[in-house]
Amino acid sequence: MEDPSKMIFNLAEMENQKLLKKNVSEAPWSDSYWPLFEGALGARYNDSHMNFSNWKGAHDYVTKNPAKELIRKKLFDNLSPSEKYDFLLGLGKENLTQSSWSEGEEYFREYGKVETWMGLCHGWAAASMMMPNPEKLVEVKTSAGKFNFYPSDIKALGTLLWAKGEFQTRFVGGRCNSKGPAVDGMGRPKEVDCLDNNPGTWHLAIVNQIGVFDRSFVMDATYDYQVWNQPVYGYEYSYYNPKTKKESSTLAPAMIKTSEWSADERKAVRAPEAKSIVGIRMQVTYVTENTPQNKNTNQHNIQLLSICMI
Repeated sequence: MEDPSKMIFNLAEMENQKLLKKNVSEAPWSDSYWPLFEGALGARYNDSHMNFSNWKGAHDYVTKNPAKELIRKKLFDNLSPSEKYDFLLGLGKENLTQSSWSEGEEYFREYGKVETWMGLCHGWAAASMMMPNPEKLVEVKTSAGKFNFYPSDIKALGTLLWAKGEFQTRFVGGRCNSKGPAVDGMGRPKEVDCLDNNPGTWHLAIVNQIGVFDRSFVMDATYDYQVWNQPVYGYEYSYYNPKTKKESSTLAPAMIKTSEWSADERKAVRAPEAKSIVGIRMQVTYVTENTPQNKNTNQHNIQLLSICMI
């Protein structure tokens, strides 16, 4: 747990401690977000015949080609992570595979489809930074023969643990449920839940969590009703004067007193106590999801996001 007394709240002190750029020392790992339309952990990612773009097609295929037939034919690599788990533990019909498919089934029955973005990204993003990266397969011997739990199978089980487990969390921001929220003249969503964090909160969070404590955290990379949880890898920022737009590598030239900028178009939404304003351009790097593979892997997919804040 981070020590709150070590947090830095002052931009000048962040600059003095050379915190304008930082990556976590250990990158979170990449893997699938185990989308619900593919059956979540029930997805047979190594089965070339399981290539469907909708929940019903994938579910019908698995139903017509049950796991017991794959086991009888010793096609162990074609089993999904949940099917391997169920087979190893000798679970009956009320098993992990049934549970994995049922979550998507609820959406299918209610809406007639399961959207492709829905999955366990909240579990994967947390597991990728809290759980060591599985780098080796685990061979399991059974009466039916040997089969492998590949790193992606182990990651899948870890993803489910962090998706469904009860853990102490700290959450900042809102949950926007609008597909296309209306915006005001400043380009800000009108709905309060879609406004999310203000620039100051975001800056304090990322600089302290990454720069001071060397710990990743999970961010939603979108702002509307879709949720894409991603583990953050690092950041880099510079300054600019919000009035003149002039770039600066140091803080002082970029700061302007509120009393000297009457034409500030965002004055109405600034804190009344604000005395000075500074512009910040930030690039954030985060880890993206990947395709599961039946081999030893050490995946880190890094993506860049640019943010402008004043």
